[in-house]
Amino acid sequence: MVTAGVQGNAACAGDPAAWREGEQGWEKIGGTINTIAPPTTPITSSVAASGIGATGATLNATVNPNGLATTASFIYGQDPTLVAGTQTTTAQPIGSGSTDQAVNATLASLAQTTTYYFRAQATNSSGTTLGSILSFTTLSKDATLSSLALGAGTLAPAFASGTTSYTASVANSTTSVTVTPAASQADASIKVNGTTTASGAPATVSLDTGPNTITVLVGASDGITTKTYTVVVTRGSNLDLWRQTYYPGSTAATGPGADDATPLNDGVSNLMKFATGMDPAKPGTMPGTTGRSGGNVTFTYTPAASAVADGVSFLVEYNDTLSPTGWFSDIVNQGSIGAGGAPVTAMVPEGTAGYRFLHLKVTGP
Repeated sequence: MVTAGVQGNAACAGDPAAWREGEQGWEKIGGTINTIAPPTTPITSSVAASGIGATGATLNATVNPNGLATTASFIYGQDPTLVAGTQTTTAQPIGSGSTDQAVNATLASLAQTTTYYFRAQATNSSGTTLGSILSFTTLSKDATLSSLALGAGTLAPAFASGTTSYTASVANSTTSVTVTPAASQADASIKVNGTTTASGAPATVSLDTGPNTITVLVGASDGITTKTYTVVVTRGSNLDLWRQTYYPGSTAATGPGADDATPLNDGVSNLMKFATGMDPAKPGTMPGTTGRSGGNVTFTYTPAASAVADGVSFLVEYNDTLSPTGWFSDIVNQGSIGAGGAPVTAMVPEGTAGYRFLHLKVTGP
């Protein structure tokens, strides 16, 4: 008689005919031969975690129930051996089939930038099996900088990780500046004015005259959190350089180099001399020459290229009475200034009196 037997290794004591072969073979006990069924514990395999974020992740596994009603769960924690301080997810029934079943569990409230270990476990009436121990590291929500430095100028206010807006000033001779940002988290990304930059590496930014806005975008490793730091670097104008060259210590409003000052008492302001390329060390007269052309009164002057680059504005005005409030520009053809450095001729109709007074008005940047 052949019957299905139960897996085991115990022989019948005192019976010389009692013997068996392996765990999946057969056995003879007395006069009966029993087949030994293969093991029916679940086949459990841990699979790499997915959906890893700053505070959550999904644990994965495949389990073959091996024909018996089976439940599966995960053991996880920060101990690489999963012996101490572990937690276990809720057991999930996965049926009693004989094919691999996908099992997963979503974790929340995890610590950021922390390595966790996990393994799958499955249980049926034949016992419990464990998958291999795998690990994953949570990401970070930290999108702050630990430092931010300029190669020229001084940040105001002084750098602090939680402060995102700064200003700095540099001389006109400074045509570019290096910006060196360092992220608080090594795995954060950094872009300076849209260009990816390694943490702690300098990025060179060209400077125009006047204010230049530099943005430093920090992206946390979670792929979601960002923070933008802004530095407005003001490069001194050509006018500032001119002023400090000839009148050190003056400002636009104070000192002998002030825009409206006439330190040589010649009636020509510093701003006018700068704007038209006059020598500030020599007395001069108001720039420009007048003439007539086809019923028009003309006014010709030469704007300095450095002043045009600064954004100085030039306007020819006319007056029929020399009244202080009688200067107008509404019917003046101003001509084309371009990049400066070349003569510009403005024209205005002569008017009924056959003459008009003209002058040049300049306004600083």
